[in-house]
Amino acid sequence: MMRDKYLHKKDFLNYQNKSTDSPVWKSLFKCRLLIKQGVMWQIGNGESISFWYDNWIENKNLIEILDVDEATIPSSHAQVSDFIL
Repeated sequence: MMRDKYLHKKDFLNYQNKSTDSPVWKSLFKCRLLIKQGVMWQIGNGESISFWYDNWIENKNLIEILDVDEATIPSSHAQVSDFIL
């Protein structure tokens, strides 16, 4: 129910909270970084995993690992599925 109300098919780990969000949702949102530290990906078809922004190694995303300037990324919204042949 919370996912349907707030996320609208968006990713919880990358959600931008709003002042109108409920206190319960805001509390869950505050735990997001702690939750993110313990998350491990099951790649599957790769459609729900951000290639650049989701964590890969030691809770770092590829931008951090490769020390890439975000402004130079041609497809910043690419998903892992875009690279699976």
